[in-house]
Amino acid sequence: GAIDLLEGCLEFDPHNAQTHTFLGQLYTVGSGRDKAIAHFEKAVELCGSNPTYRKNLENALARFYPEKKIR
Repeated sequence: GAIDLLEGCLEFDPHNAQTHTFLGQLYTVGSGRDKAIAHFEKAVELCGSNPTYRKNLENALARFYPEKKIR
C-alpha cells in the first residue's frame, strides 16, 4: 500500500522531510504510534524551520505520549 511505496521512496531519498511527514500521518491513522513519532521527529530534524513539521510532531506526541515534550 501507500506505506510500502513511501518507505521505498526513502530508500532513494532518506532525507526527504515531506516523505517522512506523509509516513508519520499514515502511521498515526494506522495506530503505528512509535513509527509515526519517529517519522515526524525525522522531518523536524531535517527541516526544523518548517512550522508544519513541528506542529505534526507536537500533535502526535500529545496524542500518543502526553507526558513527552518536543525537543
